[in-house]
Amino acid sequence: MIKKIQQQKRISFIVNDLRFGGAERHTIDLANGLSRLGYSCQIIALGINNDLYAQIDDEIEFLSFERKSYLDFSVIRKVAQVIRKNQTTSIFAVNTFSMFYAFLTKFLIKYPIEIMLIHHTTKLLTSKDRIKNFFYVLIMNQLDRIIYVSEMQRKYWKAKYALRSKKTIV
Repeated sequence: MIKKIQQQKRISFIVNDLRFGGAERHTIDLANGLSRLGYSCQIIALGINNDLYAQIDDEIEFLSFERKSYLDFSVIRKVAQVIRKNQTTSIFAVNTFSMFYAFLTKFLIKYPIEIMLIHHTTKLLTSKDRIKNFFYVLIMNQLDRIIYVSEMQRKYWKAKYALRSKKTIV
């Protein structure tokens, strides 16, 4: 039964990039672990700063796209093509920027796909971040799941931004 589920699950992780950081390291560890359990995994980076690339197991497909701007529709189309070709069943978006791209990609994929956010961020420091976050929260409430790295973080986001509690886990 487990083997059958593993064969059906194809997971794409979308990250901003793979520079040195906790969220990036966590993503690689999670993808490597799932791959070793028999899941088909790929990591898609939305930037070209990929210092941690060597930490990815050989079985995991890695793709990196250079964005020309914050919202680069050519990259969104490329990500959608890769996900369709891979027949991805679940997307794990790492933090809100990657979630934004995953959400837009969903409209080009044209088949049902599960999108989950792995949320590492707590407080937004700049006014620009707070403005972006207003729109991100609208997307977050439409996701299949929001995964937090700590209970304190989950409580903070739920209280501040009225996120749907049934979709949030730690």
